[in-house]
Amino acid sequence: IFLLLNNLDFIKWSVFEVAFDLWPLILIAVGASIVFNDKKTIKTLVWIGFFVIIIAYGFYLQYSTYRLPTNDKPNISYQLDSNIKAASLDLDLTGVDLKINSSSDTDLLDGYIGNPNVDKKIDYLSNGEKAKIVLKERVRRVNLRTNKGYQGNLYLSNKVIWDIDGDIGAVSGNMDFRDLKVSNLDLDFGAGDVKLLLGNNVDSLNVDINAGATNINIVVPKDLGVKVKLDGGLKRSNLKDLNWNLVNGWYVSPNYETSLSKTSIDVDMGVGNFDLKVE
Repeated sequence: IFLLLNNLDFIKWSVFEVAFDLWPLILIAVGASIVFNDKKTIKTLVWIGFFVIIIAYGFYLQYSTYRLPTNDKPNISYQLDSNIKAASLDLDLTGVDLKINSSSDTDLLDGYIGNPNVDKKIDYLSNGEKAKIVLKERVRRVNLRTNKGYQGNLYLSNKVIWDIDGDIGAVSGNMDFRDLKVSNLDLDFGAGDVKLLLGNNVDSLNVDINAGATNINIVVPKDLGVKVKLDGGLKRSNLKDLNWNLVNGWYVSPNYETSLSKTSIDVDMGVGNFDLKVE
């Protein structure tokens, strides 16, 4: 019901954000239902109270004046050495509003992470031809009083081939890979609302997404060959509306075989929305 109301724009708050913040309340409600299984009146009151709290908290988030702090001053900067041909980026973070974009300047990666508990490390492999960048949070704890987390803005060089691995508890944001050379994108989300913009700058891009309660929007260029598989529990998607071929559980774009650049997108999500747009 909440997902329908959100899609119809009757409510503005995120069901997934509320579920992530109030997950202990869900366990309490389920536990109380089990304990009072033979007392229908109490069970009914428990669930009425649960939904009242959910709705009240949702509208609190909608009209709250709290905003993430912004800071344009970079606190991460790694130069692009002429020997570097490829790079990997490992993200191990909790609650973050993350934006990823391309950069054509002299940096391999620069940007800002608004959490002092995030360690930053770079190693050089294969005689300096590959760089491995790790951004890892020392204390993986979500503060429910500041549930929107911290801000992250990362700018990646468009001159090297990237492998990106993200393990993020709660995420929101916009990740724009359209001008980047990304060969592998492996993302694990606990909860959140994220938009991914994919490009066609490599022959093959593999995308693997595992998500809990998440709203995922993916935008692909029209000349990219795409195949998508979506597994999971309670989910809504627009894949059937694309009128693509369904082959062994994969939705395959009509231009997949003839495209010079291809991507496979494998998504496994617990609860949420998945939308794919071609433009």
